Amino acid sequence: MKFFLATLFASAVSSIAVDRLIPGAQIIPESDTRALLRVGGHHDKYHDRRTITIRPSRNDTDDVSRDFLWGIKHANHGGRLLLKKGEKYVIGRKLDLTFLDDIEVQLDGELKALPKNSDGFDSLNVDGLTVTNTRVDVGDDCFSPKPNTTNIFVQNLLCNNTHGVSMGSIGQYPGVMDIIEHAYIENVTLLNGQDVGYGRINNITYKNIRIENTDAPVVLDQCYFDIEAAECAQYPSQVNVTNILFENISGTSSGKNGKVVADLVCSPNAVCSDIQLKNINLTSPAGSPPEIICEGVQGDIGVECQASAD
Repeated sequence: MKFFLATLFASAVSSIAVDRLIPGAQIIPESDTRALLRVGGHHDKYHDRRTITIRPSRNDTDDVSRDFLWGIKHANHGGRLLLKKGEKYVIGRKLDLTFLDDIEVQLDGELKALPKNSDGFDSLNVDGLTVTNTRVDVGDDCFSPKPNTTNIFVQNLLCNNTHGVSMGSIGQYPGVMDIIEHAYIENVTLLNGQDVGYGRINNITYKNIRIENTDAPVVLDQCYFDIEAAECAQYPSQVNVTNILFENISGTSSGKNGKVVADLVCSPNAVCSDIQLKNINLTSPAGSPPEIICEGVQGDIGVECQASAD
């Protein structure tokens, strides 16, 4: 199965009426097991939900954003939006989904973003998010929890040509406290990744991660990748990074950063503590032994590391 996820959290769009059935859509009650079976919406391991389907795109430029938003609104509060296997759904605009509460999106088809180079999926002000069995191929973040995202479970995620799973956009505004915490991210494959910085977080686990041809396999950096070091030094981050575990991380870097396969750099104005690396098996085509950089991290991280040469 082939999956692509579009960025769903951003500026608001005009409201759309949800009190009538739109062309190509279907609403299946949770009690109609036979109809749920026909569309692939009945699962023995999970309880049935009210299931919504919408029409697919006719081609790569047929934007079904309005249909998608209609379906999301009808599936909200305990239902499911089902995107059918073998169909493509083109999302050509940013959607405000901050109203979501208890919804399941079953993505059996392909969800494609227009334009490209948008995040796979983000979360903002979300408590309780589960993403499983998903493939993302975009030019930006694969998955990026944004401020005030808590209780995250990600499993079986493949990211191609992305910035990986990045925690970011934290601590941007004076006097505003942002948090991302309680995340478990397991069985992730990162292919052909690009360089990017991570920021903040508490109680985060990355486990069973496979990496191939990725510029920066493991990064903890509170200075965003395209901001000059002098600017970061002038305005150092005050966001603390605590209780982070990287376990069973294997594969290869692209060699862009030489022999460096992990780069953990903490701001002098923040606390970075209880950072652990376990069973790290990363190599670089630039040579061996692979290097792990540590700056400003408190305590033993579980592996040998060295100070940056910069």
